[in-house]
Amino acid sequence: MISSDDFLLKYWKHYIQLEKEFSLTVNYVAIDSVNYDTYSDAYLKIILQVGSEIDVSCKLLCGL
Repeated sequence: MISSDDFLLKYWKHYIQLEKEFSLTVNYVAIDSVNYDTYSDAYLKIILQVGSEIDVSCKLLCGL
C-alpha cells in the first residue's frame, strides 16, 4: 500500500507541475468559451499527461 509520503513525492508534486504548465497557457489563451476550439501542442501534451496520471492512479487503486 502507498503511504502518504510516497503519494506526496510521486503524485502530488507531479500534479502541481501539471497545474503550473496549464496556468502558463492562460497568458496566451484566455479561458473563455470562444477559445474552446483552440489547438496547441502545449494543450495536447498536458491532456496526454493528465490522462496518463489518471491511468496510473486507477491502476494503483485497483491494486489495493
